[in-house]
Amino acid sequence: MTENDILKCFGKEFQQSVLNFNIEHLVPENIQKIVENALAQEYLDYMMVKSKMTKSSAKTYVSMIAMIPKRMESSTHEIVDSPFDSPELVTDGQSMTHISSVLSNYYADLKQNHSKLFDLNKTISSMKKFTEFMNWKDNKESLEEDFVPSFDTRLSLKDRQIIYFGAPGTGKSYFLNKEKEELFAKENIERVTFHPNMTYGQFVGVFKPFPDGNNITYRYTPGPLTQQLVKALLHPDSAYLLIIEELNRANVAFVFGEIFQLLDRDINFESEYPIHIGQDIQYYFDNYVYNQPQLQSYVSNMKEKISEKSGLVLPANLFIWATMNSSDQGITPMDTAFKRRWNQQYFGVDQSYNRNDFDKYSKIKVSKSSIDGHDGLISWNDLRQFINSQLTLLNVPEDKLLGPYFLSKNVLSSNENILTKAFMNKVLMYLFDDAARQHRSKLFELKQMRFSELLDSFEAKGIKVFKNFDSNDSELTTLVQPI
Repeated sequence: MTENDILKCFGKEFQQSVLNFNIEHLVPENIQKIVENALAQEYLDYMMVKSKMTKSSAKTYVSMIAMIPKRMESSTHEIVDSPFDSPELVTDGQSMTHISSVLSNYYADLKQNHSKLFDLNKTISSMKKFTEFMNWKDNKESLEEDFVPSFDTRLSLKDRQIIYFGAPGTGKSYFLNKEKEELFAKENIERVTFHPNMTYGQFVGVFKPFPDGNNITYRYTPGPLTQQLVKALLHPDSAYLLIIEELNRANVAFVFGEIFQLLDRDINFESEYPIHIGQDIQYYFDNYVYNQPQLQSYVSNMKEKISEKSGLVLPANLFIWATMNSSDQGITPMDTAFKRRWNQQYFGVDQSYNRNDFDKYSKIKVSKSSIDGHDGLISWNDLRQFINSQLTLLNVPEDKLLGPYFLSKNVLSSNENILTKAFMNKVLMYLFDDAARQHRSKLFELKQMRFSELLDSFEAKGIKVFKNFDSNDSELTTLVQPI
């Protein structure tokens, strides 16, 4: 291959660069067309902000990525897509490593024949920058690009931290969901469910290993709390909500860590006692949040609040609402110091019950349970209230009783067969293994206290499997509709 042949491989722009040996001249004339690609434009903005490049220099780096397909075809006749059109070339480290290796070897060969040829290493350098950009882009964790302020005036006096608790099926999550849909913009809501293995890193954030070609790099991955906190600090005129389901199923002291101190709010609904920002979170702020081009108009809000408070705080526009069933087995008790930092709202066992709604639902099939001995149907709510009355007589606490929606609306709205099966497998199991575990012989009419016998007896005898179903205090039999 002659020198002229080599120059032809790279086109007019490359030939000009050989003559002038000036990086700025490598920007192709059709750069505007290139940056019309959304990813290319984002890369251009990133280089100007993160690397503090001039627009001309940043365009050069963009053009280097755009010319990769031509250079690969010239060197090995391989056909590859532009990373702007196929970002998976970057996320798949092997592909990017292969391209880099090919171009590096090609440059080495060319350099031996013509020492003044343009330094292909510039392309490889831009590829490294582009890989860094894509990693940064993956770490944005959905921080919004198009911001629309949203703060419902009704939120001004709402609790910033509240726990909804009560018996299972009392409508805690339903009420919370209704509130959040009415008061918060959909994109401003984050939900997390606690579990026994929940960690501080999952909730607040942690460094995690990520593959980078043949190497392993570490990136800070923010948890749902940090994501919502950052958004609230950036946009003080918008309200943000973090929903925690099953709050008491995790070790909350372990999961919250030092954030525990921020739960104390002052009269203005801000954290009364700021905390020092750890190196891990500060790294995330400096390298990802503060360097996002689309957030430059809002970063000052966050920095000013942190500077004003001399540390990290929960701002007044960040709401944390939680639900919990205090009756759940295997839960980790919450200490008084944690609970007193939350307002609490109790949901009574019949609070969400509405006769008109429940009259529309399907009924449970009960064999030979009516007065005349025929099969029949009984309302879930009538049977639920009878069971609750029996549990109360046995001194079972209210948070162990059955709420109206212990069986979900989807189940209640289904047919009799599905509803009956759900009652047997969910309600009877809950009573046998949990709520009435210590009172089985007083609640059920069974020869042997086995769950399998309970299921068989219910199928054979219907409501007669319960003791006191026909007592003077119970009208259960009169509520059965013969089939």
